[in-house]
Amino acid sequence: MKQIEKYLISLEGYKNKCFGLFFVLLVIIVAFMVYFFQWGYVFQGHDTDFHILRLEALMEAMKDGRFPVYIDHDAIKGYGYPTRWFYPDAILIPFAILGNVTDAIYAYKTLLLVMTILCGVFMYITVIRIYKSTYVAVTGSLLYTFSFYRMQDLFERSALGEAVSFTFVPLVFLGLYEIIKGNYKRWYILALGFTLLIFTHVLSMFLTFLTLLLVIAVYYKPLWRDKKRIYYLLFSGVVTFVTSAYFLFPLMEQLLSNTFYFTVKPLFHTSDFAVDIRVMLLGLSIMNFFPNLNNTGAFWACLGILLGISLILRLFLREKSDTIKDVDTGVYIGLFYLIISLNIFPWGMYPFTKLNFICFPWRLYEFATYFFSIAGGYYSYRLFRSYKHRIFAILFIVAITLISLYTASFATKADFKAYNPYKYEKLADRFYSTGALEYVPHKVPSIKYMDARGDSIGLRYKETLVSNFSRSKGSISFDVDTRGKKESIELPLFYYKGYHAEIDGEKIPLKESKNGLLELTDVDHSGKIKILFSGTPIQRISPYVSLISLLVLIIYICWDYYHSKTKAAKKNKKGSV
Repeated sequence: MKQIEKYLISLEGYKNKCFGLFFVLLVIIVAFMVYFFQWGYVFQGHDTDFHILRLEALMEAMKDGRFPVYIDHDAIKGYGYPTRWFYPDAILIPFAILGNVTDAIYAYKTLLLVMTILCGVFMYITVIRIYKSTYVAVTGSLLYTFSFYRMQDLFERSALGEAVSFTFVPLVFLGLYEIIKGNYKRWYILALGFTLLIFTHVLSMFLTFLTLLLVIAVYYKPLWRDKKRIYYLLFSGVVTFVTSAYFLFPLMEQLLSNTFYFTVKPLFHTSDFAVDIRVMLLGLSIMNFFPNLNNTGAFWACLGILLGISLILRLFLREKSDTIKDVDTGVYIGLFYLIISLNIFPWGMYPFTKLNFICFPWRLYEFATYFFSIAGGYYSYRLFRSYKHRIFAILFIVAITLISLYTASFATKADFKAYNPYKYEKLADRFYSTGALEYVPHKVPSIKYMDARGDSIGLRYKETLVSNFSRSKGSISFDVDTRGKKESIELPLFYYKGYHAEIDGEKIPLKESKNGLLELTDVDHSGKIKILFSGTPIQRISPYVSLISLLVLIIYICWDYYHSKTKAAKKNKKGSV
């Protein structure tokens, strides 16, 4: 132990070597995670099918050349579901490429592995920049990356979007720190971090934005004293809006074009998923050792005993400093989020019912996890002054983490059926694998309407004849004989902006029917009709807007880094003379 302590003391000031040791430890724990959850299988968590089918839809679009403008044409009985326009797919792109070389399951699991490692790295970089301590960076990163709630997101819930958003939340807070208290000329960290978050999960983006507003409200004085910081904050927001055009522009276009289930017919209500205070307290104590303690089959969101201990450490810390005050502020925000996630909060009353689209109040645990992880690292740093005690603290965190991973994997294996990736077959029926159907047009009578309707084509006149009906990768074609009448034809496709229709090569108008489906209007002559999802100008242009703006941003970041290094070198040279 003394030799280890001497070695760690000798590393003081060598950040690269310290990061190297941390990275090795991170990879070792990830390896245990892979072993516990069996790399050869993917577990049937709550949303596993939904995300694998998202990945498969992207893979298919890349294969047949429809990417980046495509729709999941097989979803919901072939009625087509534009998950891509509401649920960002940008982060999936490199893994979809991998999936086309291997398979969707291998690509999905690789995504979990890579994002877990990046989560640890980004958290480490964030904490060491803000708190200037390797120990706080190591402990805070381990607590955050392997927090029990994040593991639940990864495996039990299979909430891929929220789980991956953990990876980029630290970058967002690092960028905000630079603008408020650090080097505001590094505004691009906030822009890049928030763009990656938008490309990952829209609900996490929304909740992160609310959290940023809360933090800004607390730390408004530094911004007010130096107006340049406000300008850079606003500028980073403008840059984020442009760089995330690939997702934001088509999303806004769809939202402005129609109304969807998630606003008028939500299947989930936040009030139904508010947390009982006993569950919350258990989740901060022993629930990560006994995940299925309730034996009811219900999901219990838990923060884990390590974060519970992190809060208790504050009771033994007597010193005061500006840094501790900042850490405490984060803890207060986290506790505030825990309180409003409880069932004592009036989620069922207006105006909070307007937040039904977030579905689960315990989504706020993501930010409580971030703040509590930093608190655990910093509080223990101030309490444990010797290297020996700090080594024991890190070993304790690693030990509890491994035990938690093992118990979580055991519960997951008991609760959910495992699929062998080499035997996995694409689901023939995607109806029940599209989440809560939040993005179905609100005029669709019910979520079971498509079952009864099937592939039928609705006609105004009984005399009209339809023949040679076929579907192929999102396009529909058929022959129609209108018998000289002006016909309206309702198709077995949900109405979304981006569809194109023609008869014998001539464009014909379309609109949303009274049932929320695609309707061709004023078909006044016979011929062959074709319908396909070719996209709108906004959908086709937005990827290039993001690509060009991100390239410009990356070039600027590289230039700023080189300029800063050159300036520092010249300053050091003058000082030595």
